[in-house]
Parts: sequence; C-alpha cells; structure tokens
Amino acid sequence: MDSYCKNSLGLRVLPPMGEIIKFNNVEEQQEFIDKYEIAKYKPTSQGDTWLYKGRGCPKKGVPCTIYGYQVFNEMHEQLVIEFLDGSLHCILYTHLKEMQSSKYDNSVYYEVTKEAAEG
Repeated sequence: MDSYCKNSLGLRVLPPMGEIIKFNNVEEQQEFIDKYEIAKYKPTSQGDTWLYKGRGCPKKGVPCTIYGYQVFNEMHEQLVIEFLDGSLHCILYTHLKEMQSSKYDNSVYYEVTKEAAEG
C-alpha cells in the first residue's frame, strides 16, 4: 500500500501517521540537529534554509523547515519536515543531512516533466 500523496507544490510526500513530537523552540530543534549532525553538510551560505531534494524536486532542492520528529519501533526517530505550503513529510534524518550537500545528486529521483522542461 502506497501512503504517499502529492502536496500543493506537486511533491510526492509521506505524511506522518501517529504522534508527532513538534519542537517547541529553537533550542529543542538545535539539540536534535546536533544529536544527529544534520547540519554536517549544510553550507553556511544556505543560512537557516533546509533543502529537500527528493523525487520530483528541482535539482537545486525545495526549501523546508524541520518541524519535529516521530518515534517508531520505540527506539528510532524520524524527522518530520514542513514545506512552504504547510504540508508535512517524513524523512530519515540521514537522508536530509545528505541532501544539504551541494554535491548531493538527486538525478536518480529527478523526473523531467513537461512543466519542469518548460519552467
């Protein structure tokens, strides 16, 4: 069963199911970022912006924010990110970390659509 859907930006997202632990403040969010070294490959020129470079995204990525996380199997944590349209998406923190690198190649996911080719 496919739990993915498209958000209003046209991105294929995996909405969270169950309880989301939302960060209440910047300090909580920063603790999580530091714990998993999510900012390790993030260029300083990117500032506070996080980039999602998944399937169907432009190669440069789509801005998102780190919204919170979910715990599954009582021990693993999965990030929940929020896109500009307010839609939420579940992603492994290691994947988001890799996407921050300017060398990250999302061409394996990139599908040229008529809109992307014209845009």
